[in-house]
Amino acid sequence: VKNEALVLEDLRHVHPDTYLSLRSLLSWEPEEDLKESELNALFENTFCLDFVITYELNGKTETR
Repeated sequence: VKNEALVLEDLRHVHPDTYLSLRSLLSWEPEEDLKESELNALFENTFCLDFVITYELNGKTETR
């Protein structure tokens, strides 16, 4: 295993549920002709996920 690149398929053997969840995310294709806000809402509703990042900028905590 040393010096060998790991691929998503390797995760299948260690954490099969996580592997299946990631495969679902990667293979998801939204409906065409939706606005970005509609796509975001569809993704969040489909997978019950949203992506938020929090960082510090000039002494203030920002969340996006």
